[in-house]
Amino acid sequence: GLGADANRIVDALKEFDPTWAPSTSSTEVQRPMAAPSKARVLGVDDFLPVEEVQKKPFLEMTRCGSTLPANPPEFVNERWLKETSKEINDQVDKADSGLERVSPSVLIGCSRAGKTRAIMEIGGELRRTYDRNVIYVTLNDATSYDFEEAQSSSPLDSLLARIAYAIAKPEVLAGERLHDDEGLLSFTTNRTCLVEWLKSIKDCVLLID
Repeated sequence: GLGADANRIVDALKEFDPTWAPSTSSTEVQRPMAAPSKARVLGVDDFLPVEEVQKKPFLEMTRCGSTLPANPPEFVNERWLKETSKEINDQVDKADSGLERVSPSVLIGCSRAGKTRAIMEIGGELRRTYDRNVIYVTLNDATSYDFEEAQSSSPLDSLLARIAYAIAKPEVLAGERLHDDEGLLSFTTNRTCLVEWLKSIKDCVLLID
């Protein structure tokens, strides 16, 4: 997960594209730039208020249906969960400066080791214990990252698309999936719109599965 306020999100985006700078024009925020491929670009008005986003179960953000039991048993390693969530939370309020860098956290394990469950448990702990805003996106299941998308969209566009998909209003998506029949993105957003939405909240932790 990566924790950041709006200014740190801007810095992270500049690392992907050093030529990019946030726009001072309000019209650009409301009228997003053209999307890659055939994707429909979502703007700030298409996103849910952050308080509604935080009520959503993480699997609902991907709209891929539950792949976990309806009533999963208690997470087996509560001590690890508490310690790891605290380490991530301690990074959220930090900012890159000089030689110090904010550290992302990475979970590594073999297939079926429980990484997705662990990520969701961390997100829940950050919400409950530390009152952090959490967004969950995945490169698997219904929002998988496949060849067709890789050929038509940059990695940053693909990440922005999944964030927009996670926080979009249901009536905006109208039941459409992230990819069209050709495997291309149906929806995305641009960096300016996402930064504008982030300005309304004090922090955000992004979980990428």
